Amino acid sequence: MKLLDKTMILLLNLCLLLSAILVPALCFIKSPAYYRSAFSRTGMYESIGADGTTYRRVVYYVNGDSERYALLSDAQLDAVADHIIAYLCGEREGFELYMDGVYTNEGYEDCVRLFGDTAIAHMADVRSLVATAEVFAVILSCLLPPLFLYAIVRRRSIGRLFLRYTLLFYAALLSFAVLFILLTALLNKGELDLVQALWRNIHHLFFPFRPEKAEASFFNDALTYILRLDLFMGAVYRILGIVAIALSLLLAFAIGLRQCADPKIG
Repeated sequence: MKLLDKTMILLLNLCLLLSAILVPALCFIKSPAYYRSAFSRTGMYESIGADGTTYRRVVYYVNGDSERYALLSDAQLDAVADHIIAYLCGEREGFELYMDGVYTNEGYEDCVRLFGDTAIAHMADVRSLVATAEVFAVILSCLLPPLFLYAIVRRRSIGRLFLRYTLLFYAALLSFAVLFILLTALLNKGELDLVQALWRNIHHLFFPFRPEKAEASFFNDALTYILRLDLFMGAVYRILGIVAIALSLLLAFAIGLRQCADPKIG
């Protein structure tokens, strides 16, 4: 019975942690409001200079072409965000996007193919990851209530074990994170700043045993100039905050269980 208790404790911790990451991440990915807020925060939207001139952020590598760039309006950026969301939600079959009235280095053009083939192939992988994450998020969220109920029912027997194995679980996780950061810093050799290097290596966790997919996640395209790293970091910081709140509540729960535990057990 003790082995089952330990397994259920570790499973509860894993389910809670992944739920606290996946559920908000999926909400951000499919939220038009998040993209608009991120575009504003990262300076992607138009700005008005002191002389009244309207300035737009340059989007390079239109259609994956190093010699093509565009200056997208706010409405066009919003249309790009809506297109990305629709594709990830399965409302569009392909990721190709043609836009009219785009100001490029050749002047205003219609029927501009914004994203190149590499970006289109990459987003197909991203959509597969999002679909997988949705399945896991539903399963994990459904497992959490019975796992918490199990812990409450068995509180006298596992009260002491719960706190101990919860701390061990996160100590092991923290050790892995520190090792991951150290290895990234050592292997990076100053090629990228640490945040960019970490973002690159995290893709190897997204695509385990498929290094070609991880390497293909880094390319120059209009997509990478619109969905910049600093746009994603805003979501990362919010998710970390949600995880911190979830773990604080779990720790309080574990302390409460320990107080209910039979002192002769554990």
